[in-house]
Order: sequence, then C-alpha cells, then structure tokens
Amino acid sequence: MIKKSKLNELLYFINNISALLLALSTFLILQAYQFVFLSIFIVTSFYLPWIKGKVEAKILSIMGISFYLLGSLFFDPLLLISAFLAVIIKLWVELGFAESEDDSPEERSSVDNFEALKYLFASLVSFINPFILIQSFWGLLGNFIAIIRYKGNVPSVNNFEQEVDYQLPFSQEWQVFKGGVTKKHSHSWDDFTQRYAYDFIITSEKDLSYEDEGRELQDYYCYQKPMLSPAEGEVVKVKDGMTEFKNLRRVFLLNFLTTDIRGNHVIIKHAPKEYSLLAHLVPGSIMVEEGDKVAKGEKIARCGNSGYSSEPHLHFQVQDSPNFYFAVSLPIKFSQLKINGEFNKQSYIRGQYQVENN
Repeated sequence: MIKKSKLNELLYFINNISALLLALSTFLILQAYQFVFLSIFIVTSFYLPWIKGKVEAKILSIMGISFYLLGSLFFDPLLLISAFLAVIIKLWVELGFAESEDDSPEERSSVDNFEALKYLFASLVSFINPFILIQSFWGLLGNFIAIIRYKGNVPSVNNFEQEVDYQLPFSQEWQVFKGGVTKKHSHSWDDFTQRYAYDFIITSEKDLSYEDEGRELQDYYCYQKPMLSPAEGEVVKVKDGMTEFKNLRRVFLLNFLTTDIRGNHVIIKHAPKEYSLLAHLVPGSIMVEEGDKVAKGEKIARCGNSGYSSEPHLHFQVQDSPNFYFAVSLPIKFSQLKINGEFNKQSYIRGQYQVENN
C-alpha cells in the first residue's frame, strides 16, 4: 500500500508533468493529446489544496471540479472556467498566498490582495516564456532522476552529514525571508533541486525590506550589499550580464521574460558533493571567474534582482553537484552565527529568523 505522503508526492509530480505537456501542446506539439493533459492537470490541481493544507483554495477546488464534471458532460465552456480555476489554484498554493491551517498568524503572508493578484498574473504569463518552460522541463526531469539516484531517500536532516563548515554568505544582520529544512518552512519542498534553498533579505524595524515605496532597486536595503563565499572552494560556474528587473510594485512583481530563473549567479565547489549557489546578483558585480580559488568570507559579487526575482534578495543553497537542474539541494548547518541575537556554534536556520555571522 502506498503511504499518503508518497501518494501526494506522486500526484504533485504528475501535476507538474501535465502542466508542462499542456503548455507544449499549445505550440502544436502533442496537440492530439491536449484534452488528456488538460484533464490530468485540472484534476490533480484541484487536489493540491488538500495536499498543502490550504484553507480558502479548497472552496475553489470544489467549485472547479464541479465545473469540470458539468463541462465534460453537458456544457463545454465550463471546461475553460475549470481550467482557469485550476491554474489559479496551482499558483495560489505554490506561491503561498493561501493561508495554511498549520501556520500561525505571524507566519502567514503579509502580501495584500492586489499585490498577490499581480504576482499571480505575472506567474501565469511566465508560462508563455519558452526559456522558463524549458527550465521547468529540466527541473522536472531532475526531480525524477533524483528519486532514482537516491532510491526515493533524498537527503534530509536525518541522513545527510555535511563535510564543510559554512558561514552565512553576507555580513551584518539579514532576515531569512523564506526557507528551512522542514516541510513547514521550506518554500519549495516538492522541488528536490531547491528543497533546502533560502531567500535572504534585509529588513527594517518595521519588518519592511525597502524604504519609501519600494519602486526603485535602490530602495531595498539588501541591494548592492556584498555577497561572500560561505566557505573555501573553487568557482566552477559564473553567469553574468543579465539585466535586472526594475518594474517593482508597479505592474508586475516578477520578471516573466527572463531567460534564466537564477539570473546572474555563481556556483562554488567546496567538497566533492557540496556546491553552493548564489543567485540574482547585480550584473557586472561578479568579482570571480571560473577556476578561481576563493577563501571563506571572500567578496564575490553584490546582491541584486536579476532572473526570476520579485525583489532584490539573495537566493542561496548548497547542492550535491554543479548542475542546478539535476542537483539535489542539501540541508546544511551554518557555523558561528547569531540567530535573533543569540550565539549558536552551529545551527539550521529557517524563515523569519534574523541571522548574522558572529
């Protein structure tokens, strides 16, 4: 008998595959199977709120599946409404705008409804970007390969032992905006490539990441801050030259036309199966080249807003290979750090923590 958690993972994987195949079918590829892909996508999308424990989205899922059944039997236009609701639910759940039954009030999203709608719309438009489609395909394939590589037992806090002592990849105090080593705190738990990834920002006493209205890149406290190597290593990948998204909080909240979701980034090898990734960097700010040896704490770039980014921040993770799409992220402890002002010799971190190197 398949355990519920494994069944949920399988359904989520099928949902992602069907979404990708449905998108490809709109470009006259596999068009003969479009209705099949649409049906699978709709049904599995309406199950997502029940997997994720989201509250309001469950009502939409009941409405959507009703429209799907009625549309299949009697009235075709209802299928379009059902498909639209399926897309909204998928984005709503995955982007975290629906509250979770397990979340405490202070951990729930503070994004207002208008900003949430802009974010959802930008995400929806992203599906027409062939670069994002291709990267989504590689990511899904990477997840499938990861299951095979690790025989279903991907790295976790229970079975992974890191070889390297890592420090935080920045100076002064930052906030862990998203990320953690548990399903509750990870913002991408079902994506093995980014399961243990972190998004870091700097916040004010009012818990805002920007001053004034946040319309300019320079308004963000973390923008242009130096990014540091988290440990000694060798630079194995550098990508630079991608422009930054400057249309903040006006029309869209995401650069849906980006050609690389990571933007400008650096990958550093620290051990045979431990590589750090620092992403969304300012174009032209990267100070290292492939093959360079770097020391722990060495400046390598500046924090920016390139790639598939909603605002200036640092995307950071440690993974088991240099290939982002086929790597598996690793749960690591950081050493010699302060968490919410208290010293920790070594510790995991999670969303909403204020952290800094000691």
